[in-house]
Amino acid sequence: MKFLLLLLLAAALLSSGFPPADLELSKGKFLIATNKLSDPRFQQTVVLLIHYARQGSMGLIVNHPTDAPVSEAIEDVPSLDKLHDPVFIGGPVDLSLISFLLLSHDPPEGALRIFDHLYYSNSKDVLEEQIDSLGSGKRMRVYAGYAGWGSGQLETEIMTGHWFVWHADSEIVFAPSPKKVWQEMIRRSSVLQAYYPIKEHTGRPL
Repeated sequence: MKFLLLLLLAAALLSSGFPPADLELSKGKFLIATNKLSDPRFQQTVVLLIHYARQGSMGLIVNHPTDAPVSEAIEDVPSLDKLHDPVFIGGPVDLSLISFLLLSHDPPEGALRIFDHLYYSNSKDVLEEQIDSLGSGKRMRVYAGYAGWGSGQLETEIMTGHWFVWHADSEIVFAPSPKKVWQEMIRRSSVLQAYYPIKEHTGRPL
């Protein structure tokens, strides 16, 4: 009976379009905040891991947009005036640090590949090189600050149930309604939904 339930659960996860959870930490994974996480800076957040090592890790919160346009955050890049997207709060550490995620089939020189065609950089030169070619499948999100963990800190938080580890995908990173991303991550997995039901979710796509 237990084996049958496991098979049904696996089938439900696969039919949802979301891969099974993988608890191995690495760059390119999502950290999904659980209701046990009481820190207001991280409540109901989804963090994309950009770097992971036992000595320390860093990531970007992908679902905290601000009301400020990118052109106000980076004033000395005139070409940013054409980018009307808001700046995102990537995390509480060093809000003066501006970085960006780029979805591109052409690997940008000097950027770090996170997974598939998603790249990370905090270089203003790379930003300026890419801004004029946005569109036609190439997308960008700009972040102020980042989330950081010291040696063993993230592992402890996961062990105590503050984060789920899940496979990342660019659909979530560039969701048009980022404030619904946390709810969507819960909805996509029947396992997470069973423990953290979202009653107000309408089922409409992000």
